[in-house]
Amino acid sequence: MKRISALAILLFQLCHYGYSQDEINFKISYKDSTQYNIVVEKAWHSETTYAGPDDFLLKLRGEGKDNPTYTDEEHTNKFILRTGQLNEDERYPLTLELVNVANEFRQSIPNGTLVYGHGSLDMMPHFDSIASKVIGDHQLGFQLAKIVFPPDTIPAKKLRQGEEFSVVSSYFESAGGTILNLEYTTIYSFTGIAGGVANFDISETYTVKPRMGTYEYKAEGKGSGSIEYDVANNVLLEYQKDTELDITIDLYNGRSAETKSTTHYKRTVEVATN
Repeated sequence: MKRISALAILLFQLCHYGYSQDEINFKISYKDSTQYNIVVEKAWHSETTYAGPDDFLLKLRGEGKDNPTYTDEEHTNKFILRTGQLNEDERYPLTLELVNVANEFRQSIPNGTLVYGHGSLDMMPHFDSIASKVIGDHQLGFQLAKIVFPPDTIPAKKLRQGEEFSVVSSYFESAGGTILNLEYTTIYSFTGIAGGVANFDISETYTVKPRMGTYEYKAEGKGSGSIEYDVANNVLLEYQKDTELDITIDLYNGRSAETKSTTHYKRTVEVATN
């Protein structure tokens, strides 16, 4: 009898959580009637060095530019995402409280501001309104989505321990006074489950997209990190990675700018019931 009861419990756990000790159904989603306490930390350092004839370097100095030029930024942002009850359309309302926002929003939106939106079990939350006259709803929703949620779109996958998958993404990066379109490939490797949390290693390689404009440039970079995925709640408890980039731009007539940068990103989530 005890053996049958133990088997029944095991089958219930497998059905309820959708995983065994070496297999998961990986799908990021946000449940209804749930509170998510989100902390996003980002530290960024860059060094840009200009090279070229003396008149070029003197001109830069006259414009007040140091050579090399250093930039350091560090932000910690805190949010509370609260989801409401599912309606008959299988959607729920949500609010995002800006508990402590320490980047470009600091001057325009006070801490404690509420942002409104909607979501469902099959789509990422969408922000569509805010009580602010300083910044537009559409602009804010786009900016918040980049900060509150992980930087990469990760597809749903059924995975066994040891398997991996890759995602190709792109973004724009400022370097040497111009904007570059960088492409990067992220490989997620499922390393195992412990205590209901699936662990992944992250590795990244960066390349520059085909030439745009009048400058020649080259770029290379790499990244590494890890994620912790809560199997029962379908949410990333932690997403962290460190990135290194080296971008060189040939401006004109022997003039060039090289930017080396490092970025540390960490996002943590605590799940609670509303």
